Amino acid sequence: MVKLDDADLNSLKIIFRKLINKTRCGGNHTEITELYKWGLTKDALKYCINEGLLQAKKSQGNRELSVNSHKLKEIYHILNDIKDASELN
Repeated sequence: MVKLDDADLNSLKIIFRKLINKTRCGGNHTEITELYKWGLTKDALKYCINEGLLQAKKSQGNRELSVNSHKLKEIYHILNDIKDASELN
C-alpha cells in the first residue's frame, strides 16, 4: 500500500479538480504525460490506480487516465479533507 505525504495529497487535489473541471470522467481520458505536467507525483499515481480512483486506458501507444465515476464519493473526500464518511453528517 502506498502512503501519501502532504505534497502527494496536494498534487492529488489539484489533479482531481482539473480532471473534474475538464469533465475527464468515465470514457473521456487525458494523457498521463499531461497529468505529470500538472504536478501529479508517481506515488500519487500509484495510489490512485491501486484504489481505483483513476481508470487507465491504452490508446495508440499512449497511456491515458480518467476519473473513475464510480469513485466520486472517495474523490470528494480527498478534495475536502474528509477522513471518514461519518464526518459528512
